Parts: sequence; structure tokens; C-alpha cells
Amino acid sequence: FPFGYGLSYSKFEYQNFKVSRDGKEVIVSLDVKNVSDIEGKDVIQVYIKKEINYQGKDILLHGFIDGVLLINDELIIEEIKSTTLEIEEFNPETKLEYLAQLKIYGYLYALEHNMDMIHLRLTYVSIVDYSQDSVDYILSIDELEEFTFDILEQYMYWLNLQEEANKQKNETIQSIKFPFKTMRKGQRDMMK
Repeated sequence: FPFGYGLSYSKFEYQNFKVSRDGKEVIVSLDVKNVSDIEGKDVIQVYIKKEINYQGKDILLHGFIDGVLLINDELIIEEIKSTTLEIEEFNPETKLEYLAQLKIYGYLYALEHNMDMIHLRLTYVSIVDYSQDSVDYILSIDELEEFTFDILEQYMYWLNLQEEANKQKNETIQSIKFPFKTMRKGQRDMMK
């Protein structure tokens, strides 16, 4: 890494550190504030999850938000991605899955915090020279909900195909005859 990588001239203050338990879950929260005149950020990863029942199936959406930033009293959800290209050569439109991930995280965060609108930021870092570029989106909870459920609809198509294929496999495997006269010890258990 280049000299000073990961260091900052900014100074941060950490307040309101709280730990609580909700059943088997431990919830940790804190406020991070830049208390210097130098713009900077300190990233605390935030785990987010929500189980959604969609078309009669429970789907667990979860992941790590790279940053929940508070800049000039505005909350920003940030996702950081690296690229092997120089930043000027990188086209975010070629990696729509990154934006999809950010939108779903934004939806989950907005739901959890009863937000109508949310500021999302997708930051790309070139591993060539560590230069970076960001794309910001300000979206409503309705837009994010529509996007998330569209993704779930697409996912359900493939999930249903997989379930049908497994069902057919399990039904047809019963009619297959074992090609040898005897089985080795434990082989019948493996076939169940």
C-alpha cells in the first residue's frame, strides 16, 4: 500500500456507543462525527438484514453496508467497490449489480429507520492508483421498494425453476435401478 494508505488528517469523534440484546441478536450502535475542518470519512460497516415474505416464501435479504455517513447533517449510505481499471476508464453502467446491491441496502435501511427519502452513494476506487469517483442517488422509499420487489420477482423465477428441477430429480431417481449386484457399506445411505 502507498505511504499513509488508510490514514486521514481528519479527526473523528465517537459518541452514544450502545450495545443491546434482542433475543439472540446483539445490536451495536454509535455516532461518528468529523470534528475537524478537513473533509474526511471514517467507515464503520453496518450489518443489515430483513426477512421478506414474497409469494409465500421467506426471503432473507442481508449484507454489510460499507458506510453510513453523516456529512453536513445529511445521512448517506455508501457502498465502495474496487476496479482494476483506471478510474477514468471505468464505466459504472457495466456493473449494475453494484447499484442493485446499494439500492437494496438503501431500501432495508430506509425501512428500518422510517425514512421517506434516502441519499445513496456508490464509490469506485481504482487499485491502479487509488483514485476514486462517486455517483450519488437520492431515491424515495417507493422507488427502492419497487426496485427491490422487481429483483425479488426475477429471483423467484429462478428459485421456482430450481425447486421444480429438484422435485423432478427426487421423483425420477426412485425409478433408477442400481447397476451393480451389491452395494458397498454406506452406499444406500448416500443415495437417500
